[in-house]
Amino acid sequence: MNKQNILLALLLIFMSACGEQNTSQKPVIVTGLTPIASLIRVIVGDEYEVLSIIPNNTDPHYFNLKPSDAMILAKANTIIALDDHFDGKILTTADNTKKMYLLNGDTDNYSDEHHGHDHSGHDHTSNPHLWLSYEHLGDLSQKITEILITEFPENETVFQNNNKEFNDSLQKSYTQIKKLYTDSDKQIFVVQRHRVWDYLLEELEINLIATVYEYEGEQVSVKKMVTIIDKINQIPNKDQIILIEDAFTEASTVLKAISKETGVQIKIFNPMGIPESTNENPIDLLNFYSEILVK
Repeated sequence: MNKQNILLALLLIFMSACGEQNTSQKPVIVTGLTPIASLIRVIVGDEYEVLSIIPNNTDPHYFNLKPSDAMILAKANTIIALDDHFDGKILTTADNTKKMYLLNGDTDNYSDEHHGHDHSGHDHTSNPHLWLSYEHLGDLSQKITEILITEFPENETVFQNNNKEFNDSLQKSYTQIKKLYTDSDKQIFVVQRHRVWDYLLEELEINLIATVYEYEGEQVSVKKMVTIIDKINQIPNKDQIILIEDAFTEASTVLKAISKETGVQIKIFNPMGIPESTNENPIDLLNFYSEILVK
């Protein structure tokens, strides 16, 4: 544990010792990512306070907890993390008396496992960007509903009804988006910066030319750049091609070079939210970027 995490852990212990209480009358559910918080709000309704730690303009891979975040974790009744290698590693500074659940993997109470125990037995999907998928978003909704029923069984009917309504809307949206694509006579090709949009591209049957960075911190070789540029140049109509850059930083040097060599413009996508929107329903996020891709 680094010095910052030690300080945060000490702060949590201090707050617990001082009898820090949640002044809100609503139970507090804390998660890492804004889209997951939005999904939880859809399921729980207005009777709970749902908070996310990571701002939607911040890259989760490089986010570090602040003392104010530790205060949020301290007042949580329940903590729900998406993935133990994503936001889960951030939320593990929480007091181990808190009930923490993991969505991508074993959904059992995670609080006894995240302090140095082996997670190799979990059913773990390697790409954690599950909220950017119509299929996986429905799975996340179901898992969240099951967790909430375990924690707050008195509201089981509300959770089940909200989950069903959400999944009905999700299926309707997916059907409409797929029709947009199938009605079009234009093939679409994508080069993405990072493995963020794999699920959505597959579901919409969009051609993925290449992923520039297969993992964070990868050093992209000249050979790989040349290969990507050659693949793009084999496509006659450059209007069919989209270069996707993450919204958290300026376009990477590699994407800028690819754009310069091919004439294909870079589009900025934010997987954490819609520009100038509170994004209260994660279906809106999926639909927003799906429509950009298929139109």
